[in-house]
Amino acid sequence: MTKQKTKKKQSKTIKKITTIKEEAPPHPSPPSHPSPLSPPPPPPKKVIVPSINELCVTFLKKKPSHKLIDLELIKKYHKMCRQKLQKYSDEELNEIREKIGKINIDDKKQQILFNIFSNQDRVINENYHKVKLNVKEIKPNKNKLHKCLSSYTFIKELGQGAFGKTYLVEKNKKEYAIKEITTKNFFMSKKEMIHKNKKEIQIAIKMGKLNIGPKIYDSYMCNDKGELKMFLVMDHMTEGSLLKWMESNTLTSDHKQQILKKLKKMHSLNYYHVDTHLENIFVTKNKNKIEFYIGDFGQSYAGLDDIKNMLSNNDMNMLQNSLRYNMNQKYNEIISKLFIAWKLV
Repeated sequence: MTKQKTKKKQSKTIKKITTIKEEAPPHPSPPSHPSPLSPPPPPPKKVIVPSINELCVTFLKKKPSHKLIDLELIKKYHKMCRQKLQKYSDEELNEIREKIGKINIDDKKQQILFNIFSNQDRVINENYHKVKLNVKEIKPNKNKLHKCLSSYTFIKELGQGAFGKTYLVEKNKKEYAIKEITTKNFFMSKKEMIHKNKKEIQIAIKMGKLNIGPKIYDSYMCNDKGELKMFLVMDHMTEGSLLKWMESNTLTSDHKQQILKKLKKMHSLNYYHVDTHLENIFVTKNKNKIEFYIGDFGQSYAGLDDIKNMLSNNDMNMLQNSLRYNMNQKYNEIISKLFIAWKLV
């Protein structure tokens, strides 16, 4: 009994010592020395930029005496402004924005200018699929109302599209339609437009020979008042477009099959129209028989090489234009507002 009591006491003593060791507080860490106070940051430098009117003289050298209506002049002044703004720091640009913010800006005018400037920044990859087509150039006849209709006699205007007009004309007692295509375009360079028009003429000639489109008789270029225009002489479609014809006529299943057959024939040759709405399908009456033709090949693809080239150019142009748009957006926003503040538009 005595031995058992002694063992119990010893075990209790060991437990107490262990508990005391576990509960012992950690050794105090040496006192940390306070870090010396860092010097306060220097006050921001005050950014000073010229007033809005002074910026006009600084950027343009001289304020125009009249409002700008010439697109080329607007582009020229835009380029001058951007070259100056690119030398400004972000702080200075923000200061200019703050000054402009105190002026009432017409949102519609700003959007128009912004679109003009963004289009000017566009990069054009001109690696075109070559068009082997020589288009003769004729001189305008100054004695005629329509100076570029060559030896044809004007009868009336048949219609107008995005890139030109179509005329009904006569020569040697036969009627023709002449399509006038401009090379002047807001979104495309003159070189682009000439290539585009040549390709359209080339496709139209081929489709005319295959009886898919109206027969083509002639093509030429003419410079009218400094604007180069291209002309396509073709069979007159007596009933006009399918859209107009359907206002007073019914399109039967046989009519529809005739149109689809021509489209399938076009596709079998790897030619794709891309813009087959009802105004680009034409109707004519030949010996009391209604016939349908596909026309207006301005958006068409001409063979596999052309398709590959067009898609490749689209990829390259989109990437470069996206990068350029991102870089110049901050300048274009400021310049468009400055033009309005300076009352240039």
